[in-house]
Amino acid sequence: MGFLDDFGMNFDDVKEAGFDVPDGFYTFVTSGGRIQDGTSTDPDAVKFVIDYNLFDENDEAVGQTGEWFTIAERDENGEPVVTPKAKQSLGYLKTALINLGFKGGDLNGVDLDDLEGIRGTLQLKTTPGKKGGAFQNVRNVKLATPEAAKAAPARRAPATQPTTAKKNPFAKPAS
Repeated sequence: MGFLDDFGMNFDDVKEAGFDVPDGFYTFVTSGGRIQDGTSTDPDAVKFVIDYNLFDENDEAVGQTGEWFTIAERDENGEPVVTPKAKQSLGYLKTALINLGFKGGDLNGVDLDDLEGIRGTLQLKTTPGKKGGAFQNVRNVKLATPEAAKAAPARRAPATQPTTAKKNPFAKPAS
């Protein structure tokens, strides 16, 4: 008899801890951008989030992920201020937007809705945090070719059990 028996539970119905989508390469369709005012670990930060719906090599929906950027931090009066941390993060956001196909001169006009329906491939990679824990990061974002983007219909990814590719099935063969 196990300790969970007293509660009418067992581990068969419990999902292991970790990220919803395992590390690997996926196709994506962006579902937009959003502003997140504070998080549980960083309540004074104002974050910009790019949301991605993810699909495996068989075009099966595997879940969602987001790419987070600190765009400001609130001062003692609650006013947003661009701190050195935010300024560095804004540089990463600029790179992310350029990788999603926005032109450098047009970045100031990008709206949250402009981030809907962009297609491509990306890699999820888990790295250890500086203060313990782990973070799953979005890396190697590549836009789909115009032909591939037109062929795939836009859709939202339902929350499902993930399957991942063992290698990048979308990579171009070496020339």
